[in-house]
Amino acid sequence: MNTEQEILIKKFVTKTLTNEEIPVFKDFYKHNSEFKSETDITLEMIIALNAAHKLNAGNQKKKLKLRIYTWVAAAASIVLLISIWFLFSQKTAMDNQKLFTQFYKMPSGIEKKLGVESIEKSIFHAFETYEKKLFAQAFTEFSAIPDSAMDMRLFKAICLMEIKKENEAIIVFDSLIKENHINRNDAEWYKGLTYLKTGKIIQAKEIFTGISKSSSQYKMMAKKILDEMDE
Repeated sequence: MNTEQEILIKKFVTKTLTNEEIPVFKDFYKHNSEFKSETDITLEMIIALNAAHKLNAGNQKKKLKLRIYTWVAAAASIVLLISIWFLFSQKTAMDNQKLFTQFYKMPSGIEKKLGVESIEKSIFHAFETYEKKLFAQAFTEFSAIPDSAMDMRLFKAICLMEIKKENEAIIVFDSLIKENHINRNDAEWYKGLTYLKTGKIIQAKEIFTGISKSSSQYKMMAKKILDEMDE
């Protein structure tokens, strides 16, 4: 998505679109799936954050962190689902690396991070580095953020996988799975993809089979990837 479209979304959510920009925005929203997805996610994030700010003062800080982290996971899942769903109709046989590339998309951080003054600058900067795909630096920045502020293990594991430290990534994914963490489903999916990436097909199939029989948001994708692997 280009800079012009990003500016349109920002002006839309801040209600500053001009009369000339309104029809342009509507046209993008109607015909550009990426633009529509980005707009919807941004609006959902703002709604969630506004709701979080209305919490009772006594529990506000604790609950706000939980809400924000929950939406990090939600945004990651939404972006992933939208970006790869169109691939489900493809039935070409591929080797493991190509299959990994087809189904893998790094989860996004806090989309646009609009109006969240309460989040520390270090967290914003870490996500910005991550979105730029500077994964070694992002891992360092995520590691410097205390768990009391926000649990960054999912994103740290993705960074490790991206810098070819797959075994270390698996350890982090396992820690989230064993704890039944809020990001358990994400951890299982990306653990399976990590095994696929490194050619550990038996382990990958075992994980994807379990996901396909669960209520995970990755259930249909797991079924699809299993079909592709069996071709």
